[in-house]
Amino acid sequence: MKSYQKNTLAILLVFIISLTFVSSQPPLQATDTQRGLQLQSPIPYPHKTNTNLTLFVHVFNSTDGLELHNNTVDYCTIHLYDERGTQIIEENMTERYDEWNYKILANNFTESGVYPLVFYCQDTNNVGGFLRTELTVSPTGLTNTLGFYIILIILSLGLIVIGYYAQDATIVILGSMGLVFVALYFLFYGINGIKDAVYTWAISIIMLSLSAYLMTKATQEFLN
Repeated sequence: MKSYQKNTLAILLVFIISLTFVSSQPPLQATDTQRGLQLQSPIPYPHKTNTNLTLFVHVFNSTDGLELHNNTVDYCTIHLYDERGTQIIEENMTERYDEWNYKILANNFTESGVYPLVFYCQDTNNVGGFLRTELTVSPTGLTNTLGFYIILIILSLGLIVIGYYAQDATIVILGSMGLVFVALYFLFYGINGIKDAVYTWAISIIMLSLSAYLMTKATQEFLN
């Protein structure tokens, strides 16, 4: 029994370390740049997947900082790219007196990740300006949640260890179910905004397999 517990702890320790490596991957870098006209946009951070989002742009004179209205600004466009760099939106924005806006539909945010975003505006004197930024999209509308799931994994591991020491199969099964819930979340939504068919899927499948093994083993011992 003790050797089995040590093997279980070793496997889960390797899993937690692998999560750290996944979370340490650097995000896409974007720089705000203006030429001629100055553009400002309140970007929500982060945005929830599968929900609509309306973005706004305000245009200012780069010399005196005064806000420019639609009688001076000729047009503004929005350019949105997915995390693989593929352009998914290139459209003119809707004008109002003191701002420009555009509604992005929910079907453009089916995947979590970092979406590069560019706004471009031009005034009636053919003077332009652009703003380059990025939009972070996550399944819950929250970010940096990896620590929370690591805590859940540690708590589930604690229940499993306590269950084996107490020879209580019910506690082991409860701890294993906690691992199943975390693994399913990683499988469908990725880890800390990262989702791919190699790292996050492999980690999720390993975690699900380990949880199934622990629950099966505990159930067998309980029946015996």
